[in-house]
Amino acid sequence: MEISQLTRKAAASTAQEFSNLVKTSVETLIEERSRGRSDELEIEGGLVYLPSQGKTIVVGDLHGDLQSLIFILERSGFIRSSPQAREYIVFLGDYGDRGEKSVEVYYLILSLKSIFREKVILLRG
Repeated sequence: MEISQLTRKAAASTAQEFSNLVKTSVETLIEERSRGRSDELEIEGGLVYLPSQGKTIVVGDLHGDLQSLIFILERSGFIRSSPQAREYIVFLGDYGDRGEKSVEVYYLILSLKSIFREKVILLRG
């Protein structure tokens, strides 16, 4: 999957598609928290323990800035990395609340969580 494909899909998604993505993502997060882990990560309440080896990309407040998110994803190479790679991306929160593209930012981040379930960590900022 390419970033440009995800971005186009985010821009063209219907309210129902977005709602379904949010619902699925919430279910995933609840399930991970209740199990106390995902396949690769230990989760304790709101705390996620990352492996001591591998690469972690940490993304701060985006506030609806889709271009910054695209830039980060392109520069980090996260989407192109091997599914077996020990590479994680942590979103610290404040995904969208001010920018014009807040919905697209949420759509893109939640799509990443859906596609790379074990590699994407979503925190509340």
